[in-house]
Amino acid sequence: MGDIPKFDQLLNKSFSYSHAPIADEPAAEIASLPICRIQILEVAPICRLLSCSRVTLWRIRQNDPTFPLPVSLSDNKTIRFVEHEIHEWLRKKMDARKPSSVSHEGS
Repeated sequence: MGDIPKFDQLLNKSFSYSHAPIADEPAAEIASLPICRIQILEVAPICRLLSCSRVTLWRIRQNDPTFPLPVSLSDNKTIRFVEHEIHEWLRKKMDARKPSSVSHEGS
């Protein structure tokens, strides 16, 4: 029997999963279901992605109800975020920007 990886080592890996087969579903339909990849990130990579400090991230979480909720893995002190939810939140923020009245073309 090989070494069992520690829980922290598993957190930094991508996992594939699909739902368990249901008796009524034909095998071909089950085989065609997409396999989802979920990446869970700690606070530090989120801060790097947003170019902000932990305190600023905390303020964003307190003041922006659209910011993704964290995932609690073991206790209330250990939180992680789902990467694609953070990217989607950031994409919505970028889309909501108002165009600048100053043109940057042909400067």
